[in-house]
Amino acid sequence: TFNKELALVPTEKKKADLFKLEKEILSLDNRIIQAANIQYQESDSELIILNSHGLKLKQKNNSFVFVGVAVAKEGNEIKTNFDLFLENDYSKFDVKDLAKKIVDGAIEKLGGVPIESQKMKVVLSPDVVASLTNIYVDSADAERVQKHSSLFEGKLNTKVASSKVTITEKPLAKTLYARSFDDEGVATYNKDIIKKGILTTYLYNLETAEKDHTTTTGNGYKAGGKIGSDVAALFIKPGNKNQEELIEMVGEGIYITELEGLHAGINAVSGNFSLKAEGFLIKDGKKDHPVELITVSGNLLKLFQDVIAVGSDAKMQLGGVSAPSFVIQKLSISNK
Repeated sequence: TFNKELALVPTEKKKADLFKLEKEILSLDNRIIQAANIQYQESDSELIILNSHGLKLKQKNNSFVFVGVAVAKEGNEIKTNFDLFLENDYSKFDVKDLAKKIVDGAIEKLGGVPIESQKMKVVLSPDVVASLTNIYVDSADAERVQKHSSLFEGKLNTKVASSKVTITEKPLAKTLYARSFDDEGVATYNKDIIKKGILTTYLYNLETAEKDHTTTTGNGYKAGGKIGSDVAALFIKPGNKNQEELIEMVGEGIYITELEGLHAGINAVSGNFSLKAEGFLIKDGKKDHPVELITVSGNLLKLFQDVIAVGSDAKMQLGGVSAPSFVIQKLSISNK
């Protein structure tokens, strides 16, 4: 996953593209009053694992990211929107495309209103699905199961999600998150964690595998100075309907684009959550006006069980989850 060409891109080119991004954001709409936090970052890393038994492993990675924020103002209302472009092939970066995404996201938030508290059908954006999936799959960590703090305790080879949900770890896929070996020097492999709603495996490192008298799944990664269990690249199997078709299918409901306070607002043991959210009302099968000052509440395990449709709009998110949109049967929406 190392791209030698990235190092050959002149620094002046990167600086020029930063100024172009700022200028483009400010030019797209007269309601944009500021282009903030315009950044370029580049990373280059090499991981080597050696031991006295002859183990010799090496992996090189590099990547870059452009970041931008647009601040939009209409009347006394101010909204901001953040977006980024992460890659290791510089030729794929398009200044105008990123600027448009940043600006469109800010402008469409203007005019948001709260709605009455009720249970509604919900479409979750790919960004939201990716964030929830990271927390959900963490329950497959064998250490959490052994410590009785997992949503998946006692649920191996049973249904924990809708049959429309398949979540696969693909560390060997060509992504920025690829890993051919874990931090214990164990070879990784592609595997289903949840297949058509069935939990097919827990995630083991050497220590937790020994405790359960099984073999490691190649998921031993360092966190806070100790080896825990983690995943490389997660892929949720996409469905056949695009986002517009999902919204049309829902008819009347809400489209959630952002959730706040994910880690503080979700109880990792019970799965219960209450989270601030933003999005759009769905009316007559179309995305309508923006909504704000709402809270979404429910249970993480039940949310994945209540998935009634999966979109075709999967994309790799920051953090290594390729996620599509989800349609959820019903969630509690509050305006408090």
